[in-house]
Amino acid sequence: MLNGKFEVDSKVGQGTTFSFVIPLIRIDLLKGVKSSISNSVSVVNKITLLVVDDESVNVEFFKALFSSTPIDVLYANNGKEALHIYKNNSSIDVVLMDIRMPVMNGVETAQEILRVNPKAKIIAQTAYAMSSDRDKYLELGFAGYISKPIEQEKLICMINLLTE
Repeated sequence: MLNGKFEVDSKVGQGTTFSFVIPLIRIDLLKGVKSSISNSVSVVNKITLLVVDDESVNVEFFKALFSSTPIDVLYANNGKEALHIYKNNSSIDVVLMDIRMPVMNGVETAQEILRVNPKAKIIAQTAYAMSSDRDKYLELGFAGYISKPIEQEKLICMINLLTE
């Protein structure tokens, strides 16, 4: 059905190895993201947003998501890079912080940013959402919490609230 291949290699007393190959079918996941952006919620203020995410597909998603908004977006691939960008750019209004990242995770990075600026507005974002996560991240000093997959309207509303 998918033109794949499945193999079994079994040796008595040694064990069994199963392998399979499924051909990759490339799909442009971002196709149509720009055109699907809703006009019902718009950015109230011109702001600078720092997006911190180690996954390139997520970065591309955010680029498409914010391309038709007045938001100036800066990107960092890990917490250490985000901290450097934040310290060197006083115009950052909001930080959208992935929680699970290499080098320096989102919680550690947020704590360092909050040491630099106790009034920093940081939104925690994670794909590993648990019902108790929101309260946990708010207690740690995050200004907001959003779980993946991210809904554009919800994110824009949160950014608007934080930048009023």
